[in-house]
Amino acid sequence: FNSPVIDHMTTTLHLTSVDMEEFSEEAVRYFVDAAYSGETPLISRDMFRDINKMSHVFKVTWLVTRCSELFTGIAKEIEEPTYQDLVFLFDEAAFALAKLKSREIVRIAFDEIRSANGGEDFISRYIKENLHSLSYQQLDLILELAGPTNVQYVVKSLTQHLEDSLSKEDRNVSANCKYLLDKCDLHLCQQNTPIITEKLFDVLEQVCSSPEDLKWVFQLHRKVMKKQVAVQKTSAKASAKIDAETRTKTSAKARAKTSAKIDAKASAKASAKTGAKTSVKTVTASCSKTVTNINTATLR
Repeated sequence: FNSPVIDHMTTTLHLTSVDMEEFSEEAVRYFVDAAYSGETPLISRDMFRDINKMSHVFKVTWLVTRCSELFTGIAKEIEEPTYQDLVFLFDEAAFALAKLKSREIVRIAFDEIRSANGGEDFISRYIKENLHSLSYQQLDLILELAGPTNVQYVVKSLTQHLEDSLSKEDRNVSANCKYLLDKCDLHLCQQNTPIITEKLFDVLEQVCSSPEDLKWVFQLHRKVMKKQVAVQKTSAKASAKIDAETRTKTSAKARAKTSAKIDAKASAKASAKTGAKTSVKTVTASCSKTVTNINTATLR
């Protein structure tokens, strides 16, 4: 159950101790016991990050997997999650992805947040309280949590943030606000919730005053319009293709119907002609028989 990293440090490098000062003493004891015994009792949320990080840093692969299971257990214990509970889940997901490149914790956290129906309320409050201090990776996770179909959660929250700034006579659009809006699919937001998108641009028009910010708003709006035109063109092409296929099918049916009529007429004519020939033959045969009978009678 030991760590290949620690084994290399002690066996190959002959180190007699390993610096673990960045971790809590309780977490280190848990990690060492688990590494040698293979046992992993339930842990508190306060210990989870340290143990999860140590399992990745020291490459204890079985403990990495076990940490995902422990995190699932911690998440499931939250029966009626508060905002702080959801913050814990989201922050652990962000840390795991940023520092450990682990998406499994992200999946577990997002499943729990969404199942708690905390998506919109959580995103709104989290942006309001933390927008200026979040990293771009954390902002990307917010967009991922919302998903493309619920991008209005983010747009609505940012619009409220800008309105609050305007009420304080703060006409500065932060880099993080611009980052999120640049990343949002505003065209989809406009399709799903046009009122929210229109309000966003109305507020941006009031907030932005510098030439740089005004240019950014213009480019943002232009991007939305370009996508709208592209979608319309694609839709028009698809519609034209369907119309062409329909016309082709209709034409083929008409040709088939006409051909069937011609075949039917030709068949009828051929049948009539054959019938006429048969009648002539029958009459001729009958006449011949009559003449034969008359001749026979005369001879008698």
